[in-house]
Amino acid sequence: MTAPTKSSSQQRANGGDRETTRRSLVGENQSLDQWSTVQSHLGGLPILFWQTPMGVPSTTPGGTPKHYRDNHVQYMLTHPTQYTGNGVFAIVFSPGGATSADITNDGGQFARLSKAYLANPAPYPGTPSSGAP
Repeated sequence: MTAPTKSSSQQRANGGDRETTRRSLVGENQSLDQWSTVQSHLGGLPILFWQTPMGVPSTTPGGTPKHYRDNHVQYMLTHPTQYTGNGVFAIVFSPGGATSADITNDGGQFARLSKAYLANPAPYPGTPSSGAP
């Protein structure tokens, strides 16, 4: 199951990108509410976001090959409880295509944000704490 988003070519053709169209917290919450509804229809199965695009947040419109704007990594790793609270147990990031940003050209964003997340991961509802027995 993948998150409902426009393809990179659709985003560039429309003169925008995920960062522009999804910048507000309201937009993210509405999308997560939709996934929460899907989860309830599937009997409460946990959600895995697969092939989540990598990119680089920027205030400059558009982008260039290997440097397209996208805030999936930045948003998802800095707002993890919004995802776990809506049944998301994992997010798999990947470049997706030959011209997409990846960990070799994202300016260290993924390494920095994933390290910060792993230092304080979001709890998944219903799982036992990792405290001593």
